[in-house]
Amino acid sequence: MMNDQPKQQPVPQPQPQRRKKRTATRLMDITEPQEVQFNSLGHHCGDNQNKFANDCGVVTRKLIFIEYPTWKKVPTNEKENLWLTIKKRWNIHDEKRKAYVLMTCNHKWRSYKKRLKKNFLVNENERNPLETYSYLEKTALQKFKIRISSKEFQDISEKARMSSMCNTNPTRVGPHGYRGNKPKWEQEKASSELPSQLYDIKSERSLDYVLARRSKNESGSKIIPPNMEPIVKKLIDVQKEISEGDLLLSPGEDLLTKAIGPEHPGRTRAVGHDIGLRKGMQGLDKKKGKSWTKKLLVRCRCS
Repeated sequence: MMNDQPKQQPVPQPQPQRRKKRTATRLMDITEPQEVQFNSLGHHCGDNQNKFANDCGVVTRKLIFIEYPTWKKVPTNEKENLWLTIKKRWNIHDEKRKAYVLMTCNHKWRSYKKRLKKNFLVNENERNPLETYSYLEKTALQKFKIRISSKEFQDISEKARMSSMCNTNPTRVGPHGYRGNKPKWEQEKASSELPSQLYDIKSERSLDYVLARRSKNESGSKIIPPNMEPIVKKLIDVQKEISEGDLLLSPGEDLLTKAIGPEHPGRTRAVGHDIGLRKGMQGLDKKKGKSWTKKLLVRCRCS
């Protein structure tokens, strides 16, 4: 006997949506000067923090050629023109902001060249950099490609790659940086959302260092990764010694430097890669620490 029931049609499976590729940031159409705020460390902040940083990047890409091997090789007059352009676009009156703004431009310019190398010249995908960046000249791109193909550049690149592999505890703060995440961290602390042991860390900088290196678990909650647990334990142990009077911090030291070692010149951990020790660790002058140590040694010898 034949089966008169109609055959079931196969249910079409939904096709996964293809993720859109990131396009180049476009130059903001500014009809009148914008406003940006700066904090006590000189960092740009406030509602326009990201807009300002992105605009610095686009203006720098348009005005500074990629043929220059380093930022130091960029002529002074071109840097001055860059500063005046951004100063006018963002209504900046304080000349003291110049050094930091140009430092931001340098960081954006380097990131642009890294992205150009990775996305277009090394992987050689289907995108054409001349189409993505309309202001990029063909001759400049050819010169850039020749330079990054040289043995000298390859040696420097390999050295930098090996150095980056030594960073086992990278930050996870995104484009907002430490200053952009601080309000959210303050809210977490106030609402007792943090793991209980973190409240034993009294140093704000040390706690920020830990919070910036949390990762997400499968449920999306932020956790302390296994490689950070020994550092957290060390911070808590040193904090306990300081609180009980068993450990005295020397001038130039705080909880974080005592637990994981001294700072490197030119940047301050948990503050910013572009903030030096004098600003990032105000009141903890390293030079005073050295003179304090010398005086202590003299006293010990005389006693």
